[in-house]
This record gives sequence, structure tokens and C-alpha cells, in this order.
Amino acid sequence: MDVVRFFPLLERHTWLGCTVLLLLLASGPLAFGQANHDGDERRYKVLYVEAPPVVDGDLSDPIWQNAAVISDFTQQLPVAGGPPSQKTELRLAYDRDAIYAAVYCYDSDPSTIQKSLSTYRDDELWRKDDAFQLMFDTYHDHRRAFAFSVTPRGTRQDGQIDQGVWFNVWDEVWEVRTRLKDDGWTAEYRIPLRILRFPLGGDPPWGFNAERLIKRTNERIQWAPIPSGVGVGRAEYWGHLEGLSIVERQRNIQTIPYVTAGVRRERGRDAEYPSIEAGVDAKTTLTPTLAMDLTYNTNFAQVEADDRQVNLTRFPLFFPEKREFFLENAQLFEFGILQELQLFFSRRIGLEGGRPIPLLGGARLTGRAGPFDVGLLTTQTESQGENPSSNLSTARVRWNVGRRSRIGGIVTSVSSGASGNRAFGPDMLLWLGRYLSVESFLAVIDDRKLKSHPTAFSSALAYNQDRWGVDLR
Repeated sequence: MDVVRFFPLLERHTWLGCTVLLLLLASGPLAFGQANHDGDERRYKVLYVEAPPVVDGDLSDPIWQNAAVISDFTQQLPVAGGPPSQKTELRLAYDRDAIYAAVYCYDSDPSTIQKSLSTYRDDELWRKDDAFQLMFDTYHDHRRAFAFSVTPRGTRQDGQIDQGVWFNVWDEVWEVRTRLKDDGWTAEYRIPLRILRFPLGGDPPWGFNAERLIKRTNERIQWAPIPSGVGVGRAEYWGHLEGLSIVERQRNIQTIPYVTAGVRRERGRDAEYPSIEAGVDAKTTLTPTLAMDLTYNTNFAQVEADDRQVNLTRFPLFFPEKREFFLENAQLFEFGILQELQLFFSRRIGLEGGRPIPLLGGARLTGRAGPFDVGLLTTQTESQGENPSSNLSTARVRWNVGRRSRIGGIVTSVSSGASGNRAFGPDMLLWLGRYLSVESFLAVIDDRKLKSHPTAFSSALAYNQDRWGVDLR
């Protein structure tokens, strides 16, 4: 889309630009800063160890006798700020390769602990069982964090938190072992440093919180208290981890190759048609804060199947992304106001008219560069029948301003010999105070088959407290 045709668009929607400008000017410095919260007063110094503990759920290792104990947990639900009904003890340590955690969840009536038989990863453990969760804000910017959860039976779940929203879109290699006891249950973690993204050098603190769920009483307790009605992903309420002096770490390089072979025979014919396919997925860290994913001749046969759903509406279903190539930092590609616009949806890659299209290869770079969150993605599909080979690419940038505000933009492109489609636009989220925020986006479509340029735009001014809120859109 050329500049000459873009200016009339701005003239027709001048009100949008003026509204955003006035809000920016009126907000002053408050748009880019937030006051500290009580969680900042919670501090814990992590013990450095030369010899790591044995991760088996048995907390008798001498290391845990020397580590400081976190036991001052506080209820969020059902009684905000109240004392927990059950005692919880947490200890942390680290070495050159990993962070270790030892958790003892005491229970006065262990026979009532909710513990289902499901032991596979990423089950909906928070809906069914007792659970414990560790959360690390490794950049200490109150924006993005890593979460690791476990139930008494050992069901694991990992995820990433972005702008306070929990995304279960991450699958990494880490260890945890649990044991049922006569007075509760224990969990012992080993989280490799190579799977985390964080700045090296010095002794910068990490944001940190821990949460326990006691299902039979619907009780949520946390180390750094979270106000009632506020999600646990709001990292500005978390406490601090200190003493993590990490100057180097192992480079994270993972490869998953595959080979498939088969023979096709047709009834009534003696001919056989052998076939063989090979490909590879790879992941590496270019810097401590940037990760690169590569794929060649991709095979998604090992991906977990979607849950069967019945759709009785006129709107399409959006199934969650489960393919590992697209998982890390997937939330970075969210654009605009959450649940109002879906400008990019990775599940459409490799599909045409509901039929799978082979993926020849792709590359994906995500992470952080200074104050910017960066996401670059390109894939090439194979030609199949009437569908020509197509390139699908996306570029996403977010500038992090202050504690919680951001300004960003996105460009998506789908091109082949027969067609071409591009979408682009800016978006922003500005916090004008503790409860007051403004969100806005503008998206423009440029398609070879269309003479016009469809647009989408929206602005929202929101004031939301614990008990009430006001939204203007």
C-alpha cells in the first residue's frame, strides 16, 4: 500500500489519532511508570551450591538444611490476606546449570488431598488437583515470566506469562519429583538455566512468587500476597530473588530429527510404491535473550490431538497451538486488544481449506533486544494440487515503556505466484495509573484481489479496581 493512498485513510479517522495523542499528553509521566507494591518487600537470597541435590522428592539432602526457608504464605482466596489453613515450606538453591526447589506441603488430613491418577504433562491440573507453582520474572520487568507447576501425583505443567496473562504454550525439558507423605506431600524441582531467558552478569534480582492450591477448601496461598481479584500473573506484586550471580550458561541446542518409511500397495496390482521422508526441528539460543527455532520438511504427526468440540455457532473454533516449532513466546504475536482482533493465528499455517499442506521449512526468532520484544517468523509450504507453494511471514515488535506500558506494531504477509496479502498496523497499551489504562490499535489489509484496503481499529479506556470498573470503547 503506497503512502499517497494511506494519508486519506488517516484523514477519515482523524478522531482516532487525536484521541490517542490527547491521552498521551494528558497522562504525562504516569503513563510510563507504576508505583511499587507490597510484594516488592518480599526478598529471598538463593543459596549457591557446588554439588546439586538428588531430584527424587526426598528432601533429606544436606543442601536443604542450609537453605533459608520460605514459610510466610498468605491467602488470596477465600479470605484475602488471611493465614493459610495448612503449613507450606519452600527452599531454593542454584548451581552453574540449574535452579533447584524443595517444597513441603504439609496437610493435617492427607487422605483428603485431591490427587487424580493423570500423570501426563499439561493436564488441566489447576481444575482437578492440589498443586504448587513456581514463577520467575527473570528480567524483573514485571512483564514476562516463566511458570512451573506440579500436582501431588507428579503431573507437570509449564507456561509463560505475558503482560499478566498466563499462556500454556511452552514445552521444555525440566525435572520434578513428588512424594506422598503421612503429613502432606513434597516436590523437588530442577529447572535448567539454559531453558530460561535472562540477562547475564552482575547480580540482578529476579521477580519471584510461589503459589499453592488446596483444592478441597478452594484455597489459594502465595508467598508475595496478590490482592483479591488480581491474577497471580501480575508480576509487579511479586517479591525478589537475590544472590543469583550468573555470568555464563550452557548454550541451549536441541534437535529432533525424524525418519518415516512406508510402502503403498493398490488392490488388483502387483506394483509397490515405497516412500521415505526425513526432516528435523532444531532450537538454539543466539544470545541469552534471543531464541532461534528452525524446521525442515516438518512432520507434526507427534503433536497431541485436539479435543473434540461441537460448534453450534456461526463463528469458527480457535484450537490452541500445540506444535513445538510455534510454541515459545507465542503470546508475543498477539496484536491489538486481547480477544477483539486476531491478525495472526499460527494454526492457519499448514492448512488450506481445512486440508493439511506439507511445510517445506521455516525459521523463527523470538526474544528480547534491549527494551524491545522481537518476533520474526517465516515458513514455506510445498505445492500440492491446485495450491501453489506459498510463503507466510510475520514480523512483530513491541517497545516496552516504563513498568507496564508498550507500543508496538506487526506486519503479516502471505504470498505465492497467484496471490498476495499483507496486513500491518500499530498497537499500544498505556497504563496511566494503577487502575487506569488505554489500549488502541489500527490494522490495514492490502490484498492484490481487492481494490480497497479494509481497515480495523479500536480504542478502549478502562478503569478497573477490585470491586468495580468502567470501560469506554
